[in-house]
Amino acid sequence: LALVRGSGKLEYIKESVEDGVATCVVKRKGEPEHIVTFSEDDAKKAGLWGKTGPWQQYPTRMLKMRARAFALRDVFPDV
Repeated sequence: LALVRGSGKLEYIKESVEDGVATCVVKRKGEPEHIVTFSEDDAKKAGLWGKTGPWQQYPTRMLKMRARAFALRDVFPDV
């Protein structure tokens, strides 16, 4: 996130977590909004849910971080 913010190409980022689904909305200057979600079901499919470490200690934060990472990689691959 720091690299994207420092690039000057980010217009805004909005993040939320509701009912076990994290949503990240990213807007790059001159392009449409991009929305990515990452849910508990996605984490279970990936073998992450309940995994020892931060997935057990901070599951909501980990959902948010995963949605953010995918969104930023999709929209800012050059950064």
